[in-house]
Amino acid sequence: VLLALSVLMGGTHRAPDEGSVRVLESPSYRLHTDLPDAEARSISGHLEVMNAAYRELFSGLRMRPGSAMDVFVFRTQQDYLDTLRSAWKVDGTGSGGMFVVRGSRRAVLTWKGTQGLDRVRSVLQHEGFHQFASELFPDLPLWANEGLAELFEHAVVVDGRVVLGEVPAGSLGLLRHARGADALLPFDEFFEIDSAEWGTHVRSGGAGLHYTQAWALVHFFLYARDGRWQKQFLAFLEQLNRGMEWSAAFR
Repeated sequence: VLLALSVLMGGTHRAPDEGSVRVLESPSYRLHTDLPDAEARSISGHLEVMNAAYRELFSGLRMRPGSAMDVFVFRTQQDYLDTLRSAWKVDGTGSGGMFVVRGSRRAVLTWKGTQGLDRVRSVLQHEGFHQFASELFPDLPLWANEGLAELFEHAVVVDGRVVLGEVPAGSLGLLRHARGADALLPFDEFFEIDSAEWGTHVRSGGAGLHYTQAWALVHFFLYARDGRWQKQFLAFLEQLNRGMEWSAAFR
């Protein structure tokens, strides 16, 4: 949900029993989980499918050879929240999952609860993009980071391949309602929104429109009018990959 929250929390909190959490190794990931074996292996395989999709979209960019990335998937929401507080000093209230950074440590965390694995996969598709992007872009603006993460969250897997560009009816309905109510943020404000403000909306439960507006921008740049602006948008991302400041690259 958020890229690198750093909200310090006081007090002591219970972390999950380390003996119940095991690690599944795959070419790109270390999956730390206390889920049953079949579910854990399903998630591990899905992470690799999505990693291939990230790499395919950004195949023209410079990618540093990296070590395996850490992902934590817990049985319960409480274990997720407690681990964020105790191990990462982060308040996860209101979030469904997070990519977190603390010093040199980086990880994606989420939980399953009573919901199905489809919910876990969609969260990992979103947060996994943040994790992947952190290795590619020194200065990826929040609107693009969250918009691309939403694009991947809405992706579907068909015969082992990831299909991007889906337009969820709920997202379209939310945009139309917000436009009618004059609730969309003006572009100049939206482009400058920062992690602290975004995080406040997440914890209060009011960030849904921000995510949808970010998704709409990225979807427009990639797919509107048969991809009319896709080449320019990918060129913008290439400049970010090479270290250019984002507003200069966008202009």
